[in-house]
Amino acid sequence: MGKRGDVFLVIDIGSSKISGVLGEIKDREIIIHSSDYEPTHESITAGKVIDLEKLKHVISTLLNKLKVKGVKMPHEASILISGPYLEPRFSKGIASISQTTQKSQAVETKHILNALEQAKQIHLPKGKEIVSIFPSAYYVDGEKVKRPYGMLAVRLEIDALVLTGTSTHIRNLEMALLANNVKVKEYLYQPIMASFGVLDPEDLKTGILLMDIGKDTTDMAIWQDESLIFTKTIPTGGEDITLDLVDVLHLRRKDAEKIKLEHGTADPESVDKHAKIAVEIYEGEKRGISKLEIAEIIEARVEDIFLEARNVLQRAGFINVTRDGTVYTNGISVGVVLAGGTSMLPGIKYVCKRILNLPCLKGKLRWNKIPSEMKTPAFASLWGAIEYKYRQIKEDPIGEFDPRSRVKLWVQGLKDFLKSNF
Repeated sequence: MGKRGDVFLVIDIGSSKISGVLGEIKDREIIIHSSDYEPTHESITAGKVIDLEKLKHVISTLLNKLKVKGVKMPHEASILISGPYLEPRFSKGIASISQTTQKSQAVETKHILNALEQAKQIHLPKGKEIVSIFPSAYYVDGEKVKRPYGMLAVRLEIDALVLTGTSTHIRNLEMALLANNVKVKEYLYQPIMASFGVLDPEDLKTGILLMDIGKDTTDMAIWQDESLIFTKTIPTGGEDITLDLVDVLHLRRKDAEKIKLEHGTADPESVDKHAKIAVEIYEGEKRGISKLEIAEIIEARVEDIFLEARNVLQRAGFINVTRDGTVYTNGISVGVVLAGGTSMLPGIKYVCKRILNLPCLKGKLRWNKIPSEMKTPAFASLWGAIEYKYRQIKEDPIGEFDPRSRVKLWVQGLKDFLKSNF
């Protein structure tokens, strides 16, 4: 995610907001120079660009907010993305470390990169392309290891998540960034980054489900034995709650959104059954709306979100629902951690627990020194990317996963060639 000592830029592309961090790596520590966000103003829906010119302006506004005197803005950035137009696929890559099984050799950067390159050899339908690859697990001679570099081995295997996406959607996003003199350094998958944002490293060992509930989508990621074993995006989120309030209560969207944020809850039992709130209709006219009715509408949609998630998990083998409706889980020992803006909705964790029959907690950001206005689960993926960068620095001091390692590998290969032939 960046050469040590470099100033770096991270931009998180969401449907409701685009957020960013300008930072620097110095002495193997991360210094945050600035962080901010800007509403998308309906330029993005479910991760896809729907208004290119408006998105260019949104990104421009964000970059201006991030500018810091004396710090040069990078011309490339790590871009966080998600959405139904992306398809995560698990693949395996293998690299031979030694030509003979009788003699082991040390695993080098080139072996790791070769295995990842092999994992990318998958069939791609027309109009699709590989966006990024994330190593999930490493195996040295059949045994799982945390970090293979430098270990003696005959064979290296890597389980990897290969993220593919629709080419036109990727190009449209890149056009908006290039219009602001920003190139894509790498794409990072939001469900993975959100996991790093709120999950405790110990939880990753025993089986845990992250659900990042955003405006238009809900991302899921399951971790087991410190490896990502499943991820999926479903096309439903907080905006569906708002639209339900619009349809049922005959409200303007901005009024429905305000009611959801100020009075919304997914737990009708916590609401005064006789309480009402006054809502202005048109030209100063107001009417009273039952808080109980609002809560019941919200609860119904939140139930739908978790039921859809349960169906996805059931098809994947992580949940079993008996004929009498009893829910059993497989491989999700710890429970569910919620992230995303919609996760802040009061009462949501109780619906989650009821539908999935798992303990459910609201995620807390792990990164410290976050501005108060951004210290919420709505920014889990953004700060998770910073946490991910920090772990890379601490666990990967030689930088074998730096994208520029390919250049290093080419230079080393040239040196080896010259040494052996001249």
